Amino acid sequence: MCSSQETCSTWTAQASTRKLTQYGMQLRSKQVVKRIYGVLERQFRRYFEAALRKSEETGSALVKILESRLDNMVFRMWICIQQETGKTAG
Repeated sequence: MCSSQETCSTWTAQASTRKLTQYGMQLRSKQVVKRIYGVLERQFRRYFEAALRKSEETGSALVKILESRLDNMVFRMWICIQQETGKTAG
C-alpha cells in the first residue's frame, strides 16, 4: 500500500487529523456504545425506539435500557469478569 514507512505514517497522521462532521461524530458515538454493551445494529435500533417512546431525554433513557440488560447487570455485580461471559452465564 505504501512505498516506505515514512509515507505511511504521514498519510495516517493526516487522515486522523481530519475534522469529523456532525454525522461522523454521532456515528462514532453510536459505534462506541454498541461495542461497550455488545449489541448488534438491530438490537440497538429497537432499544433506541423504546427510548424514544419514553418521556425523558432519549440519550439517558437509552443508557438506562442498556444498563438494565441482564448480561450487563451480571457484569456490573462482578459475577463475570467479561461482559460477554454474562450473556452465557446462568
